[in-house]
Amino acid sequence: MDYTTGNWPETINITGNIDTDRYVYSNITVTSGTFTTSAGISGAVTVSGGTFNYQGQGNPLSSVTLTDGAFTNGGTVSAAIVEGGTFTNDGTVTGLTLSGTGAFVNEGTVSGTVNVDGGTFTNAAGGTVESPVLMSDGDFNNNGTIRTLELSGGKFTISGSSSQDAVTMSGGTITNNEGTEVSLNINGQVYSLAGNSSFKDVLAAPANLTWTQNSDKRNVTATWGSVADAESYNVTLYKGNQKVGDTQTVSDTICDFTSQILAGGHGTYTFRVQALANGQVASPAVTSEIVGTQGVFEYSGPSGDVTTNDYAWNAATQTLSIRTNNGCPAWKSNTSILGTLIDDSSFDIVKHAVLGPKVSILMTGILPCPQLETLVVQAGGNLTAHSRWASGIPSTVKAYHPGGVIPGFNYHVEKFECLIAGIEDGQVFKGSAPDGFTVYGAGNVVNQDARYMQAQSWEITKSGGGRVSGGNFTENEENAYTVGSADMKLNPADYGTYTLAVTYQPQEYAGGSWADDGGLKTVSATFTIEPEGGTGGDPDPSYPSVRQYTIISSADPGGTITPDGSTVVSAGLSASYAVKAAEGYILKDVLVDGNSVGPLAEYTFERVYADHTIHAVFEKKAGGDDPLEPDNPEKPGKPNKPGTPADKPNGRPGTSGKPGSGTVSTGSGTTDNTPKTGDESDLLLWIVLAAAAGGTTLVLARRRSN
Repeated sequence: MDYTTGNWPETINITGNIDTDRYVYSNITVTSGTFTTSAGISGAVTVSGGTFNYQGQGNPLSSVTLTDGAFTNGGTVSAAIVEGGTFTNDGTVTGLTLSGTGAFVNEGTVSGTVNVDGGTFTNAAGGTVESPVLMSDGDFNNNGTIRTLELSGGKFTISGSSSQDAVTMSGGTITNNEGTEVSLNINGQVYSLAGNSSFKDVLAAPANLTWTQNSDKRNVTATWGSVADAESYNVTLYKGNQKVGDTQTVSDTICDFTSQILAGGHGTYTFRVQALANGQVASPAVTSEIVGTQGVFEYSGPSGDVTTNDYAWNAATQTLSIRTNNGCPAWKSNTSILGTLIDDSSFDIVKHAVLGPKVSILMTGILPCPQLETLVVQAGGNLTAHSRWASGIPSTVKAYHPGGVIPGFNYHVEKFECLIAGIEDGQVFKGSAPDGFTVYGAGNVVNQDARYMQAQSWEITKSGGGRVSGGNFTENEENAYTVGSADMKLNPADYGTYTLAVTYQPQEYAGGSWADDGGLKTVSATFTIEPEGGTGGDPDPSYPSVRQYTIISSADPGGTITPDGSTVVSAGLSASYAVKAAEGYILKDVLVDGNSVGPLAEYTFERVYADHTIHAVFEKKAGGDDPLEPDNPEKPGKPNKPGTPADKPNGRPGTSGKPGSGTVSTGSGTTDNTPKTGDESDLLLWIVLAAAAGGTTLVLARRRSN
């Protein structure tokens, strides 16, 4: 068949032996024989029999589908689907799906998304897999290097001098074929796997975590349901966010924490339990629900917030709020608001007291609180104090007042306008995140010569990572606002430095009403989330390490994207990209994870928690010369899609191909790739298929136009 017009068929079917170094503007299907090329192919490659040898010259192959036969790669393949046959990679593959009876032998580099849903993946001694391997079935034999493995099924075998940085395992089997022990990081925990042994499935997570007390409430034990195949359990006690004592290993489904809680005193306790067994990966660590346990005694009064017109009690934070002058003496005689403990000492559980904006008289009601740690006085005007005030408050109490002075109480008083409680500036949270905070605005709605600080909004940002969360406050009479952990959206494994900023509006009472006094002001607190062991030590194995994700960027000919290639981003951070068209081209579109976001010159992935791709699409300006068209066989440009007319080919064939002994047939559809005449560097490509004895000869010839 004569292609003097330059019209290439949509598909060329190979059933014999072909060896060429010419660029092909068609899809290639190999059913038998051997096809060898050192040039590029614009379309897709399908191999259902025979052998395809790609020697790596020219553009990357866009896609290869192998169902039978063999494919050998010495260059770059953008995406490979292997369902059967054997794919041998000595170059680079940037995306792979392996299933069925397929075999993938890697002696080069694999990046991008790697899914192993069946078949056999052999990573040879020189092979490297840069991106996470998502494995649900099949066999993976590793004798090389892989970065991350997420194993939910199948068999992963370690041999030779292989290395695997981190493994996330929810199913499947890991086998060590070496005669020596290897160390593995599985689910954030370090394991030693003996030679010629295996790890079976991950143990199930413990369930039905509860607290149990005996009849006199002087013994507190943690209990949970048994886990199949578990031989022991690691159990850890927490008071609030802080770990209490060492982790205990027990063989039964019960652990007595009486002594630790007695030593820890009043507070809210939880426990964390993890199932263990030889030859199996430990279960996920599970934390009990928060239980209001005061010392060794279970809180027997009303749960949660108890509210009246005069006062409120928050059992979780052990905070007593007094809202009016009447409330100050009234709460002392009403023991039901706090409940009665076993020793009838209701008030020793109060650690924080808040006197709201309406409180202008301090009575003796606050005195029976021996465990008091902080006192917040919001009233900004005159304050009348009882004479017994100073003698009844321990010197360890830290107090806050808008004027910086409380009558009869002159130590540890700090002046404030808008106060953040629950997160201190410079505080470090190890192995956990803050569980909430409260904002108190100074002011006095009774004494009208005072100013009032109305809290407006809040925002949490991460250093180097941008905004995490935020919101607005709805005004209330107490000028106090609590934000819980769900709204803060902090991840205890997303280590780093954070800033909580609260914006408030100063107001002044004048002319019979309150009015804004100046512009908005801000108060902030900076805090850090670290591993359980701190930044200088090993993290608590119950908490995962900071995870990293990969963003792969690429661009069509006709422009650039910066940075280009594979970029590793730690969880929670951001990554920005700049896109620029070359002279004679325009930016047509930007594809993020395969979806169009428009022709954006800049794009930022905010707070990364998954792998991503970004690709820039460029288009030649209408009526302009193609700057990628010069007579250069090493830069063929972007090939046209099969079956789509074009003004001229974007690439140039190489030297003539070598005759073979097979047959070449064409599929439906044509593509007009006729070179234009004019300049001496332009080419006319002739393809002549001539029958020869014993087979068909493929003749590729060229002539120069004058």
